[in-house]
Amino acid sequence: MTYLITSNTQKTGSEINTTGINAPASYVNMLSQTFEIEKDSEVAVESIKITRNGNLQISSVNNKFGIYIGENPNKIGTEEGISFRTGFCVPTRISGGNITKSPTDLCYNIREGLLQGLGQHPNFVPIDTAFPKVELKNGSNEFQGFKYTFTQNKESEKTPIPATAGDGWVASTKANINATVSASGSAGAVKLNKDGSEELYGNLSVIGQKYPLNLANGSVVFCFNSSLNGSAGDLWEVGLTRATFNEEQVDSALAGAPEHFKHKYSGFNYFDYSVRPNFINGSFEIFCSAVYLEETANQTPETFKHKVEGLPNVSLTQHKGTDKAFNRVKIIAQNEGLIFQLLSFNGSITTLLDTTSGITDRDNTVKPIGISNFYLYPKVNILSDPSASCIMVIDGYDGLNIPSYRFSQHNNNASFQYGGRFRGEALTPSLLGFKCDGDLTYQDFYATSIWRGESGVLSIYESRYPFNYTFTNVNAHTPKGLNGCATTATQVLDRDIIIVSSKDDAINGEPFLSTKKIGEADLTPFQTAQAFQLSFRTSISNRFGAQNILGFENVSVQEVVFTDGVIPKTKESKTAPKMISNKSLFVRLPDLPVNSFNTGKGSVSKILYHMPRFDNNGNEVGGLYFQPPERLYIPLNNVEKIRLNNLKVELCNIDETNGNTDLVGQTIVCLDIRRRR
Repeated sequence: MTYLITSNTQKTGSEINTTGINAPASYVNMLSQTFEIEKDSEVAVESIKITRNGNLQISSVNNKFGIYIGENPNKIGTEEGISFRTGFCVPTRISGGNITKSPTDLCYNIREGLLQGLGQHPNFVPIDTAFPKVELKNGSNEFQGFKYTFTQNKESEKTPIPATAGDGWVASTKANINATVSASGSAGAVKLNKDGSEELYGNLSVIGQKYPLNLANGSVVFCFNSSLNGSAGDLWEVGLTRATFNEEQVDSALAGAPEHFKHKYSGFNYFDYSVRPNFINGSFEIFCSAVYLEETANQTPETFKHKVEGLPNVSLTQHKGTDKAFNRVKIIAQNEGLIFQLLSFNGSITTLLDTTSGITDRDNTVKPIGISNFYLYPKVNILSDPSASCIMVIDGYDGLNIPSYRFSQHNNNASFQYGGRFRGEALTPSLLGFKCDGDLTYQDFYATSIWRGESGVLSIYESRYPFNYTFTNVNAHTPKGLNGCATTATQVLDRDIIIVSSKDDAINGEPFLSTKKIGEADLTPFQTAQAFQLSFRTSISNRFGAQNILGFENVSVQEVVFTDGVIPKTKESKTAPKMISNKSLFVRLPDLPVNSFNTGKGSVSKILYHMPRFDNNGNEVGGLYFQPPERLYIPLNNVEKIRLNNLKVELCNIDETNGNTDLVGQTIVCLDIRRRR
């Protein structure tokens, strides 16, 4: 009897070599001296030690999770709960449906789920397509979970919208296509000229649909009086809007303003934020479209165009005819806050409104930027005017040239697609843009919700405390701002990524402090706003069940914190996902005259042992040890001695291939060779 110990490597730990002839599923042991096997011998497997990664099984039960971008609703403070936040948890899922994959292969499917959830915010859809990253967390040779790496688009990312009708600038309605688009004198500047027949072409109303605004200190400059190009006249309005569509881009029912604004405002009139001159008194006015609750039993969300009070006493005609005269409007976005400025010919700056300074009176400020309008685009209206020509120049724009991921093709190299869908055919005239009828991009929460028929839900989201002007007895929401980026000397958003892998009450809008109606006199301001959560309560996270797969068992919420300004950021699994192994493996000695028969393959084989799914301790993955209770000896049928100076051992699949066996690290196979009995 001869006892043979074979292994793919003698080493363990970080020095282990498992490549080439040292692979765990196929290895060769070189002998220092010739080894003889007596004639008429037989061989059996005595024991096996392997390390098996196994697979992860995904189904509708464990593939759902959510991505929340903003301040963690679980944090205790003066403003508690989801009703006090500007974000909302966006459901997503590990792609692929019902699948069984190795951890390495599953990284791809998890990444697609992250991309869909992160698509709600343009600054978290990385221009660098290497992010988000999903990798194996390997502290040893055994699978420990996943490592997730996220980044943000910084303030330095700035791409102007090209001076192209249709591809860059698109009419907000098909009735107002009175615009000629061309390049202006300075680099990146765009001239919008209203000079067509008003009877035929209406007003000028265009949206820059090419790129969303960078919310990390990104800005847009509207020049309404240019010494080079001319003036926009007195009847104009400029600002920022969420994605809206003209009647040719989409079905007419989806065109124009958001659903809960339509009965009061057309697509032409809609802005999320706007500035316009008052031609009567020559002052400047700032507006935002905001929600209020009707004084009815069900308190139906309505909307209005809120005019900001308390602006500085400045006028369009101030310093007229001098280099101190105002000629530009500049709007700067800083995360949730906005700054509205007037610029003069000589470059001097007058701030009309700075919401980042913490204005408490709702009448004196605009709503914060939130999940319904994370994607903002520049918009220009010039109304009919008796003058022959009116011109507005976009004298600067900081857009984010982010990619759009086409999930049906698993491709993230496509250019950005406006409005949450891949665009279709070009429309005529070109100023009408493109049909929005392709695959969903899952970018832009507002647009995606529209395509899903969830406009009613959107009105509830926008009825929350930060956006709701019904709460006149509650201070305005203090916008979150920017953080200095320690790694790039630029700024990033003070917004965290929250991975929600299982049910979480705070994400759902619970608990509540009061059941009284909004506006009841005996409620404190905090209780008044908190009571609104009764109408906002959701069960969105109740469907989430990916905590084991993602590696966050027993902890529903995981924060990826950007408050220190360091990017990129990494989050690792806290627990090892439970794996299964549904593959059978077999021990084979290809260079010895073993005679078995693989009837499934229909051929003679060199297999001598079938490894069970579970080892002697009932484990199916990780470090496994097998020792059969009774050895099965297979004849070598050698009529003469066999002299060996090397021995090849393989652990193969049922088809006798040894690829994709899920084996890592060290493999030990012990053999017993004896004279045939």
